[in-house]
Amino acid sequence: MIERRQSVMVECEIPSSFRDLASEQPGRIENATVRNISQGGVKIRVDEIIPIQSSLYLYIPLPAYQYTVGTQAIPIWVVRLPREQKYEVGVRFVRVEKEDEEAIQRFQYRSLLEKIPMRHNVVKDLLKNIPEMKEPP
Repeated sequence: MIERRQSVMVECEIPSSFRDLASEQPGRIENATVRNISQGGVKIRVDEIIPIQSSLYLYIPLPAYQYTVGTQAIPIWVVRLPREQKYEVGVRFVRVEKEDEEAIQRFQYRSLLEKIPMRHNVVKDLLKNIPEMKEPP
């Protein structure tokens, strides 16, 4: 299989939500769990199937920040999980604001640094210097 990913993907477990803009109830919020995140999209786990190419709006609260990424996205693949009544969905971001892009980068950077053993003082210093993100007023 050829790897097509163009940006770093970080494994995570983030409770999040989305709206299916193409559904009969576009205001209805559905729960999801973000399983990995990259600059180009996310893999989410959901209870019900989401049609490929439907129009979604994702809400992804980033741990360690008081910031929620909100972005339009399109499901590009769906897989039913064996022995579970859940689905994993690959979702590509359509439009990402600069602030959201920067927040995702900071989250990825922090997540990757936290995987390095903390006995390294350099890692501790790097973690202290990651700028905090806050929701815009």
